[in-house]
Amino acid sequence: MMSGRSAFKLSTLTLFTVLFCTEFVRSAFLFSFLPNFAVNQSGHTVALVGLAVSLHYAADTLIKAIAGYLLDRFSLRWLLPATFVLMLTGLAAVFFSPH
Repeated sequence: MMSGRSAFKLSTLTLFTVLFCTEFVRSAFLFSFLPNFAVNQSGHTVALVGLAVSLHYAADTLIKAIAGYLLDRFSLRWLLPATFVLMLTGLAAVFFSPH
């Protein structure tokens, strides 16, 4: 039978492993497949693809810094539903925008 502390360590290790694998796959996709596809199949320039990747990582860093501040300052009970609604609003705005 596992004690509470060892179960917490196991679940934390599992979550860190899942996060590591997710970030690894995302980075591998963003640095290898997507630029190659954008240049060779879509006809974009290497400079444009490099700029897009750089802007992605700059925005990613900024958003993670803001998220870290918000997680330290506010409760998860309030923060998770609020960010979920914000994300759904953004997706709806993109999906229902006139083309």
